Amino acid sequence: MDLEQRTMRILAALFCAFFLVATNAVAAEGELSATSYKGIPKAATISIRPWDNSDDNLKLAREIKAALEADGHSVRDEADFVLSFSTRNRLGDWSPGGRRSVLELKGSSGRGDVETARVQLNLYSSDQGGVLNRGEEPGSVVPTNYQLEVTVDGPNGVRYWQGEATANLERSDGLSLTRSMVPNLIRTLGQTVPIQSFEIR
Repeated sequence: MDLEQRTMRILAALFCAFFLVATNAVAAEGELSATSYKGIPKAATISIRPWDNSDDNLKLAREIKAALEADGHSVRDEADFVLSFSTRNRLGDWSPGGRRSVLELKGSSGRGDVETARVQLNLYSSDQGGVLNRGEEPGSVVPTNYQLEVTVDGPNGVRYWQGEATANLERSDGLSLTRSMVPNLIRTLGQTVPIQSFEIR
């Protein structure tokens, strides 16, 4: 392995380490809210119905059943009250700033078709920005966002309660993220809750 390859590997490792430290420094959080339209009887039995029977939603249904039973609710296949749920995700995006440059890779062909490569890690630049500063025009990151929406309908399809939780995908997969929303959202069942934060575990 020549010097240029070793240098590139070292710089790539340093860059990844810096990114992981920065990401883990902040605890991941989600947001939830809920609205109660009518009181749910304490003795009511509840059935669970996902809007689609994907493998992930069937796993979530089991998580919801466990959370309901942990909160003292009775869950049956057929019941007067139906808890329905759906999941959605919005893919994230990243757009570079007009001037910021953190890692630059350059290649060129010399005489005799000899290719040369150069890597440059910008630590600090007041104009372009770098690892240690944002510069004048930093890029913008829109993380992937997951949402869990839950409704409870009573006899004759009357809506009794509705709640939703959202969180950005950071250090987890989509299923694990939505599973972590379940107990936080189910605890608000039957209540009206303004937007509040909860910690992703």
